[in-house]
Amino acid sequence: MTPDQQLAQPMQQQPTIDMTRFMAMDPNDRRQEIGNSIYAFIQNQYGEAAGKITGMLLDNERIVDPIQLISNQSYLQQKAHEAWTLLQQQPDGQMVAPQQPAQ
Repeated sequence: MTPDQQLAQPMQQQPTIDMTRFMAMDPNDRRQEIGNSIYAFIQNQYGEAAGKITGMLLDNERIVDPIQLISNQSYLQQKAHEAWTLLQQQPDGQMVAPQQPAQ
């Protein structure tokens, strides 16, 4: 399955986060909470690349809106796909194609 076909696949439900509690957290705890929330979703689609993709998304707050990652599944899927595409362009980033989500 190509990455473009992957974008057209139905997405699994992302865990919800209590935004009141989330906004009261210090920045490091927020980052950890976001990572915990999005990792399983990304792993379901990109397998072993999930750690790198999650890290890329969390480390680029100027480009990626962390609140959108946890509140907008389409945004998360788009940004994860962009990160996966960037990994594919790296000489040492020979990742396998995204996995088909479990039905």
